[in-house]
Amino acid sequence: MPLYCYYNGINRLGTAKRAQVMAALIEGNSINATCRMLGVGKHTVLRLLEDAGCACAAFHDEKRPQPQRAPFTVR
Repeated sequence: MPLYCYYNGINRLGTAKRAQVMAALIEGNSINATCRMLGVGKHTVLRLLEDAGCACAAFHDEKRPQPQRAPFTVR
């Protein structure tokens, strides 16, 4: 996991505001529109997207099934 995924800044959005930002982005709003609607900074939204991407990558890395060889017969 890259080091920037462990950013632990002092000023963080609350959980409710982070959920509002993510919901707005998922609905298809642009980054700038989300900033204007919710009153947060553009760099804050970009940092939140980065954090969400790192969380998704960690989830997929943890849940990825290990490859197994398929049994087959030789005729």
